[in-house]
Amino acid sequence: MSGGVCPFGLARKLEVYLDVSMKRFETVFPACGSTNSAIELTLGELEEYSGGLAWVDVCKDWDTLSESDSGQAS
Repeated sequence: MSGGVCPFGLARKLEVYLDVSMKRFETVFPACGSTNSAIELTLGELEEYSGGLAWVDVCKDWDTLSESDSGQAS
């Protein structure tokens, strides 16, 4: 994922929801305050640090797309 906003350490309290499509990875790299920084976290760490309210399915049908459907080179 790119173009994200850091889900923790926010200046004001915001509701954070985590997308279930991330559960296919052992670790993720959320934004970390600037355009060129990130931090590697387990999903448990991401959930804990972000205060995520729930896992939701924002990226509908992500698990049914093939590489050619998603615009990625084979």
